[in-house]
Amino acid sequence: MTSLCNEKRIRLDPKETMEYLKISYPTLMRLVRGNQVPHFRIGKGRNARVFFFQDSLDKWMQNLEKQPEAI
Repeated sequence: MTSLCNEKRIRLDPKETMEYLKISYPTLMRLVRGNQVPHFRIGKGRNARVFFFQDSLDKWMQNLEKQPEAI
């Protein structure tokens, strides 16, 4: 089993994530606000920036294929 510590994870900003998932900005932010998509924030309050790891998004999408009613 490969450790994530040894791998370089690809970090995506919201624009890159929208393109990767082929969804709109309002849809992405709705998923973030609902905590329905894996993400993390850097900073606090209104100035916090949201980012996503590509491998986490891939796993999330695989789980959605198994349970399409999840969203």
